[in-house]
Amino acid sequence: LQTFTGNAWPSLDFDLAALTQRFAALLPAGFYYKTFMWPHWHWFEPTIRRMAGLGVAADAHDPDRYDQVTRRIEVLVVGAGAAGIQAALSAARSGRQVLLLEGAAQLEPASAARLPELLQVGVEVQTHCTVFGLYDHLMAAAVQPVGGNVRERLWKLRADRIILATGAFERPMLFPDNDRPGVMLAGAVGRYASHYGVACGRRVVIATACDSGYDTARALIANGVNVAAIVDHRTSAAAQEPAGVPCFAAAPSSPSRASARSDELLWQARMASPCSGWTPTASPVPAVGRPPSISTRWQAESCAGWTRQQCSCPSGC
Repeated sequence: LQTFTGNAWPSLDFDLAALTQRFAALLPAGFYYKTFMWPHWHWFEPTIRRMAGLGVAADAHDPDRYDQVTRRIEVLVVGAGAAGIQAALSAARSGRQVLLLEGAAQLEPASAARLPELLQVGVEVQTHCTVFGLYDHLMAAAVQPVGGNVRERLWKLRADRIILATGAFERPMLFPDNDRPGVMLAGAVGRYASHYGVACGRRVVIATACDSGYDTARALIANGVNVAAIVDHRTSAAAQEPAGVPCFAAAPSSPSRASARSDELLWQARMASPCSGWTPTASPVPAVGRPPSISTRWQAESCAGWTRQQCSCPSGC
């Protein structure tokens, strides 16, 4: 693997373009479309594009091979979480031909434990296979890295019924500089620690608006990561506070401002991990208008397992 700097000059350690940060208030997004129109936009475009960090597309011959598979199945289940596995088992036990697709390279431990049960009833399981589109007449398209002689495989699937069990994604908190290094979603920090043994920070502050922030704190502590504090946007939480971790309730949504209102302990943190709640992952559904043969269902009174009282997201879940 060869890596190159995208837009740092002359080096990452000393980048002259970083001086533009001091004039950020005068450089809003898209300002150059109005500022550099005279005498001609194309005079300035090459320099601006280079500063944006755009990569260089390869122009050499691609030596890899690509595969394509077309299948007709009865039931397609997208997502191998708890709901997806239960749906696949129910369909297979009723005599249906079932294909279960999971985008992750490996099943979660709880799902992997049920793999023998899936195979016993005839469910075909494909991991590292991401469904990227649903189309008319119940057609689904998925892509899967293969390795070896074939780099990537395109799946074209037609099913009698499609069940989306794609779970939920974690929502970030909105505050100034939330895209800075040292700010990472709580779920990502917890996953790095539990799955790969990587500590994203020496001292972590978890800013949360739902109970999953407390679960992340316990997971980090179990993996040897120092959790400095939990800053909760809500006035109260149903989750139990981890032992030895200070918790601050009804705090501002910005971890930086929450640090100012607590004590010096928070100022010494090396990582801020916000979690604003969870939203069902149903992005493929609008593309097909959710016909009756595509099953989408979640409880209106819950937010991926956390009730309205436990989640204070702006949408109210």
